[in-house]
Amino acid sequence: MVKAYVSGDYRIVPWQTIVKIIAVLIYFVSPIDLIPDVLPAIGLTDDLALILWLFNALSGDIRDFELWEKTKAELVETTINLD
Repeated sequence: MVKAYVSGDYRIVPWQTIVKIIAVLIYFVSPIDLIPDVLPAIGLTDDLALILWLFNALSGDIRDFELWEKTKAELVETTINLD
């Protein structure tokens, strides 16, 4: 999806999705952490929770992309069969 977006093939990504991805990336590179990672076992729980939230939040967009990709592949296959 990222590759198709960067190449300009797929631009149907809502701005809210882009903001969510950027916010999560900023959180991961930021030295400020809700629960410090040095705490054994629980230190990474906030990071894991954030990743799970992001995947859940993006699931609809990922489904839409997969549908677009499948439709595009079927179109190409149909075009090849017509030749």
